[in-house]
Amino acid sequence: MQRALSEYLEICRHIQNVASRHANKEDFIAQIINQISFRHTKELYEIWLKECLEKRDWKGVNSLIFQQNRMELIPGSASGYDHCIRFSKLLNSVACGDFEAVNKIIPPDIVASKNGYTLLVVGINLFFAMWYKDEVKLEAALKAARKFINSKKPANERAQIASIVGICDKDAEAVSENLQAFCTGYNKTDVLPYKKLLCMPAHGIYCLAKILLDEETFSQIKMPKHQNFSREFAAWRNDNQNPELNLYFTYPKELEIFNQIFMHPPVKSMLHQPYKDYERVPYWYMDEKAMVTALAKQIVDKLRSETK
Repeated sequence: MQRALSEYLEICRHIQNVASRHANKEDFIAQIINQISFRHTKELYEIWLKECLEKRDWKGVNSLIFQQNRMELIPGSASGYDHCIRFSKLLNSVACGDFEAVNKIIPPDIVASKNGYTLLVVGINLFFAMWYKDEVKLEAALKAARKFINSKKPANERAQIASIVGICDKDAEAVSENLQAFCTGYNKTDVLPYKKLLCMPAHGIYCLAKILLDEETFSQIKMPKHQNFSREFAAWRNDNQNPELNLYFTYPKELEIFNQIFMHPPVKSMLHQPYKDYERVPYWYMDEKAMVTALAKQIVDKLRSETK
């Protein structure tokens, strides 16, 4: 673990040194943000998560999920999708109680998702309507979700959407059955091995049910029985609905800017239509460049306000 950590910190120092060539503070931070979006800490995350699970350190698990998710929310890596690309991060945010991130991923004024993988489009539109209790959008989102559930899409994906629909229907049995099916099929998909330690989307859906359902209905939901779902962590989250959010790993003093970037609220999802002059029906895409610029400015403004 020490070797992996040392190598990662050396990469961070290199990123900071390259970025320091920019005299302008916003350009300096924007350069770091751009580089972070292409970096992954899956080896360290896997080591730390295994340690936390073995020690039953649920606060540590929550902090680790929070930090990894904030890292994955860093803009800069173009996807070719609209905001639906952040659907899994949305569920991760709910799983660890990072509700500030939820409201940044799906700001109330954002358009409905149409450009992306069907699971992500259906999922984020349904989540949006449920989160903001928008009955008009919920009707359309549920129609699309039920069509998806009855399609020939992968069973694991249909179970994931069906569990969220079960929350809408206040059907504890449907939520229970589909969360179990989702967890069972999750480890058979092509998600990276380190993400199979905990099915974070399932934990996010379970936490969403806790938030949106009445206590009687929620109490009837059965937690999944699978190695990738921690019943003890889920119980801890039930008892800690608004957990204190901290970084699991604090960067050393010379890399303090990394702590500040990850602890700063994620930047709001921003969309643009770069091909509207060429597409008959223009698609929306994530405007990664604008998001990097906005996040860098927000961080600089915050740092300046703290020094006054």
